[in-house]
Amino acid sequence: MLTGNGLTVWLKVEGVALLVLGFLALVVPAFTGLAATLVFGWLLLFAGGVGLASSFGAGAHAHRGLSLASAIIALACGLLLLIDPMAGAAGLTLLLAVYLLLDGVTSIGLGYQHRHGPGSGWVWLGLAGVLDLVLAFVLAALTPHASAGLLGIIVAADLVFAGLALLLFNRGAGVLA
Repeated sequence: MLTGNGLTVWLKVEGVALLVLGFLALVVPAFTGLAATLVFGWLLLFAGGVGLASSFGAGAHAHRGLSLASAIIALACGLLLLIDPMAGAAGLTLLLAVYLLLDGVTSIGLGYQHRHGPGSGWVWLGLAGVLDLVLAFVLAALTPHASAGLLGIIVAADLVFAGLALLLFNRGAGVLA
């Protein structure tokens, strides 16, 4: 069990730091989005390098071809994100748009299948699906610069809410188990 003022102080410090970073990220969302894309690119590059080393260093390997393919895909995607982060941010945003499009279609289908069931909960599934479709089309229409800005806003929002959550949790927390 962790108790005491030391923990309280550190939760406050972390919460305030996250809030400050979140608001700074909101001031320059395109820069934040590009930075997030670059970090993701470096992570993929590192993961691909480790995967490549693992593929050849493991000796007899039942799935060497698949491991090698996975490592090469990570290396290639990481390099692409690092070579052109603006296009990478646009690509990540487009991937999110595809996800929302597919999720929207499935949510609408699920709502449609449950329309004769008890209650009117199926309407909410349908509406969530329609919202997903609208968001997918909005994201797909963004320019690369706007895509980087959107990623930056998402990162900033996450930082702000994480900071607020820590501060509010700290306010009511006396004991952490």
